[in-house]
Amino acid sequence: MKIGFSKDGLTLNSKKLNPLNIPVKGVKLESDIPVEHPNPADILSVFQRPNIRNANRLEGIEILKSMIEKAR
Repeated sequence: MKIGFSKDGLTLNSKKLNPLNIPVKGVKLESDIPVEHPNPADILSVFQRPNIRNANRLEGIEILKSMIEKAR
């Protein structure tokens, strides 16, 4: 089994893989919704906050929330 990551998405044995079409325990859901890839620069921009290394638990949760929002 060969798994690849590229700017075009995920590949499995050199074939494009849509993560929305993976069978689980004999149940397979298929989707024709195109996968929109988030912009990595938007997600990484969260780390440009001042004093991110000194963030407490609550601030860390807020940082993760903002990363998820930017990935949507």
